[in-house]
Amino acid sequence: MITRSRGLLKTALEGLASVNGKVVDEIEKAYYIKLNNIDELKKASKIERFHQRSIRHNDVIMRVRKIEPILNSEIDRTKYELTIKKKLGTGEAKEYTENTTVELFDFFGTFAERDEIKDRHYFEVVGTNLVWEVDMFLKNDSAYRYWARAEIEIPSKGVSLPQLPDIYNEFVSMDDQETLQKMRDDGLIL
Repeated sequence: MITRSRGLLKTALEGLASVNGKVVDEIEKAYYIKLNNIDELKKASKIERFHQRSIRHNDVIMRVRKIEPILNSEIDRTKYELTIKKKLGTGEAKEYTENTTVELFDFFGTFAERDEIKDRHYFEVVGTNLVWEVDMFLKNDSAYRYWARAEIEIPSKGVSLPQLPDIYNEFVSMDDQETLQKMRDDGLIL
């Protein structure tokens, strides 16, 4: 099954090279944060649920998402997206995203290496067009994990990183791989 999914990923990547104008550069900063209190999430300006299925090959991730509106979303019904992301270095990537179908989402479920559900809470940075996205991952019992992933996309390397939303009491940088691996081993994060 993994060999088949790697073949599909390779084919998609070859097609990506011929796509004109849809591949975007991404600079992202991310942290894991431990919330002060789950009620802090009520401060979010918008919430959407993501059911994400993905496969990875080296520095490339291919994923299909089912996105459902929960609160103040621009979308008024469920939508599906296919994304191929090639990581270039710490926080940098090239990304291609397009709308797709429930059929592709369901098909991805037959071979995806990861299948996860998360609620994305959006926290706007006052006075800018930047937004912190705080992802709360659901456990098998539909409860949230204690730690959330907070990320922000910045337009260029020279832009100052805005302060994280004031909703956490601990954080771990994505650069601290040793601590993150221990957290994964302990089941605190995915």
